[in-house]
Amino acid sequence: MDLKKKRYILMFFMGMLYSSQNVMPWFSTYYYKAMQGALGYTDGQLGMLITVFGIIAVFMYIIAGILSDRFPLKPLLLISSFGTGALILLMATLPSYPIMLAIQMGFAITVVCTFYGAFVKFTHTIGEEHEQGKMYGFMFAFNGLLGMTLGFIASGIYAGLSGAGDVEAFRYMLYLYAFFNILPGIVLLFFYNEKRDTYLTEEDQDEKFQLKYLGDVVKMPEVWLIALMGCCSYTFKCSASYFTPYLTDAFAIPVVMMNFIAIFRSYGVRIIMNPISGVFIDKMKSATKVMTVDFILGIIVIGITLLLPGDPSFAIIAVILLLMVAAIYNLSVPCWYTPITEARIPNKYYGTIVGIVSAVAFSPDAFFYLIGGNMLDKYGEAGYTYIFMLVLGIVVVGLLISIILRRMIQKKNMQQAL
Repeated sequence: MDLKKKRYILMFFMGMLYSSQNVMPWFSTYYYKAMQGALGYTDGQLGMLITVFGIIAVFMYIIAGILSDRFPLKPLLLISSFGTGALILLMATLPSYPIMLAIQMGFAITVVCTFYGAFVKFTHTIGEEHEQGKMYGFMFAFNGLLGMTLGFIASGIYAGLSGAGDVEAFRYMLYLYAFFNILPGIVLLFFYNEKRDTYLTEEDQDEKFQLKYLGDVVKMPEVWLIALMGCCSYTFKCSASYFTPYLTDAFAIPVVMMNFIAIFRSYGVRIIMNPISGVFIDKMKSATKVMTVDFILGIIVIGITLLLPGDPSFAIIAVILLLMVAAIYNLSVPCWYTPITEARIPNKYYGTIVGIVSAVAFSPDAFFYLIGGNMLDKYGEAGYTYIFMLVLGIVVVGLLISIILRRMIQKKNMQQAL
């Protein structure tokens, strides 16, 4: 089959794997009240689960990028698929809190170390240079479509079985996610040929990671700006996780309804915004321009959120703000790695750069949820205000970084053109 056709089939199953993988370490942010009801954890304990994952994941992202440059992508993806499936089945036994912490450590390996760098590089290799924005846009759109479908099914299971108790409903949700982690691995095992299914030249495919590449990459200032820009964008996304309990606590929206809203926020909006972002990037020939607009919109939305009274009569406005946060974040996602191509950095560094950028970009997992959980435990409903104020400050920093990065890339490309 021609690669231009086959790549969309592969992207469909990779999107399925990404959407089912990417829920597990952050399961509480998608099903906050459901998980809390089944396991009886405090806000701080739920925050600690993500913090433990996040601390380890910061280092795993760097290793993930190196692995994707050093080893074939297929075995890395298979380890992720089957390994995460096994951890979810262990999670479904509802083990003690220390074992849940150990499972989160395991997710740092199967969801990040062996998966994330391979996933990003896979997306990069199945598109030509001028298609990078489109490829990332469509990949994350597939992820959104499949994630939304999976999320609605899971919430339907929870709603249907909650009468039998939170524990049984929660367990069957986990069985569902285990199945959809393992299925893409079976498909990739038999239908993905890494040597054939790529647009990389043979020279690029044969180029393997060398330790000196890491030294070269850390000396590139644009890499650190890309990483910090991603960090600010991801922190903005983290605020959406606290919108879920906020809408329940402050605006009296029922838990089951909030689950459906959270799923649409996480995935439905992505289906629309990721392809739009990809098209904007390719048309404007600048991901950093898109990011500048993105941060400005983020400042406006968080500012309105802080001014909005926490009253049930404003529930519809609060839901709209949540969906706007999701739309703005998903406009930014395809912009995270395309500046690597814009800056004309050689392909041999790609995986290593992805590792460093991802480690910094996702570092809020190591502290943000712990801070947020502790704020809620200490201040109650007022803690949401402090969380959103923190996010607002970080988004302002992201705006400044995006402007500096765009000017740096423009200057570098002009010098290379001379």
